[in-house]
Amino acid sequence: MALHWERTLAFVEKNCRPLEYHWLRWILDLDGAAPVAEALQTYQNSDGGFGGGLEPDFWLPDSSPMATSRALQITAALPADAVRPLEERALAYLESTFHRPSMGWEPVPEQVNDFPHAPWWSYPAAPGQHWGNPSAELIAQCARLQPESSFWTGTAVSYVRQQLLSLTPENTEEHELYCYARCVQTVPELRSPNAVEHLAKLATEHTAWEPAEWRQYRPQPLHYVTDPDHVLAPYFHGVLERNIAFWVESADDNGVWQPTWSWGQFENEWQQARLHWIGILAAERARVLRAFQCLS
Repeated sequence: MALHWERTLAFVEKNCRPLEYHWLRWILDLDGAAPVAEALQTYQNSDGGFGGGLEPDFWLPDSSPMATSRALQITAALPADAVRPLEERALAYLESTFHRPSMGWEPVPEQVNDFPHAPWWSYPAAPGQHWGNPSAELIAQCARLQPESSFWTGTAVSYVRQQLLSLTPENTEEHELYCYARCVQTVPELRSPNAVEHLAKLATEHTAWEPAEWRQYRPQPLHYVTDPDHVLAPYFHGVLERNIAFWVESADDNGVWQPTWSWGQFENEWQQARLHWIGILAAERARVLRAFQCLS
């Protein structure tokens, strides 16, 4: 089965957000990056952080580190000249909200409870909140955006390495590991053999390896290995091709993928958030398939 991206685009344009529609067009080489940056800018607040439901699982209009992390995942994949102003303002927000005693950020502020949200984003965070999501990834983004900073590229990155090496299968979970997987791609200094091997061991233990499991809310190999040059790619040898085939075969008649989770509350708002997630899934999977040269 081949994907029909014209169906995907038509569905996303009609039912999802302009941001993912323009992002998808850029991924498919149908348009430039400027419309993506313009759509993303509508979620950036005056303090430089991002909010406004950019992360569809919470509708807080104010800035949050978690929403800002999602924004920087998008800008990091776009041409630097198209997104530099957005990134500079985001960096200013992250520097002003960084909490040095904990070497990180709270994912969301207390005000998140005043707006529709998934239960896992209620404030305060549940006991055992994983530091790396999003703090490890945000430190990596700060190091990328300010490579001349001895704090971000030295002290803070060293702390990320320390936290990564301290993780065990029992005290982490897949979302935190996704952040570390993006970290090691963003910051070369994190790619020491012991750090990569430790991350690979944790990621492979947390991964679902069979297509039947991928129909559920389970970590998939392509959630970690988002391009063939990823440092974790050798550890998933042999299963990436099967995961790619599963993505192609599991798209519905509209050329999109349905979320495998729900909120269990705010049902009307969840139906809208679900459509936003469909757009995100389409764009993110198209980006990975493009990296593996499997768009057609």
